[in-house]
Amino acid sequence: MTAAGAAYLKSLESGDTTDYDSYVAPAPTLKRPSQETEASIAKKLRLNPEDVPNPDLNPNLIEQDSVQSDLINIGYLFLPCEDEKKIRRDALSFLKHEYRTFAVTEVRADKTGYFMVFEKTGKGDRNLKKCFELIDIEIDEKSFFDKNVTDVKISKRDDAVEEPEPEPESEPEAEPQMEEVNLGYTPVPYKKPAPRRSGWRR
Repeated sequence: MTAAGAAYLKSLESGDTTDYDSYVAPAPTLKRPSQETEASIAKKLRLNPEDVPNPDLNPNLIEQDSVQSDLINIGYLFLPCEDEKKIRRDALSFLKHEYRTFAVTEVRADKTGYFMVFEKTGKGDRNLKKCFELIDIEIDEKSFFDKNVTDVKISKRDDAVEEPEPEPESEPEAEPQMEEVNLGYTPVPYKKPAPRRSGWRR
């Protein structure tokens, strides 16, 4: 997660106590997915690209069947890729670690792209929405780690409960002004009586 992403998450909920800054720096033992392609490896080795196997394409992790057909009534994010040959197995563990603050339960991939699966709970639904907004910003700003990912799409659970949007604070109503009423007479000034002489001290 980038520092800009952590700042964005803090701005979403001022009352959230999650320390997003602790998720900014990736773990030192976790490397970013290799950006080398079959063609670049073949160029180094002076080989035919068709004869060079993709070292990151593990058939046990990159599924041949459609992953989307298995995700029924499950909240997930779909990250489509331009080139299926650049879908890398090491990106699965990297995605799960990079966005671990959203409690991603599983990351899968097929020939179309990556699938990030979330919990089937209210908290999982909220994390799904937050993670979608963050990745969407990163892709727009060209800061997402995998340039092969072109977009992010969200799929919510069928029975997910939509949280009502907070209503804007209404301005306090102004106090009604008192209307002056003309009663039809002219007020006469009252003249105070003079003090009695008996009350004077001699």
